[in-house]
Amino acid sequence: MGTDKLLLIEDVARRWQCSTDTVRRLLRTGKLLGVKVGALWRIPADAVQKYEAENTAEEYRRQTYGRRNVIYKIH
Repeated sequence: MGTDKLLLIEDVARRWQCSTDTVRRLLRTGKLLGVKVGALWRIPADAVQKYEAENTAEEYRRQTYGRRNVIYKIH
């Protein structure tokens, strides 16, 4: 992906095999950087690559399931 390329929400959703609503939610919450042009979002290719690098499936699993390694004290 080029550094100056702008993607549509649909492009990102297709790439990540998720819904367009998921991409919109990431944009609204600021987790994925994008530019709003009128009513339409444009997402820089660099922002997509950065999000992918910081949010790999392995990292997600570690954050989600890593909590199971906690030892609980039973009274």
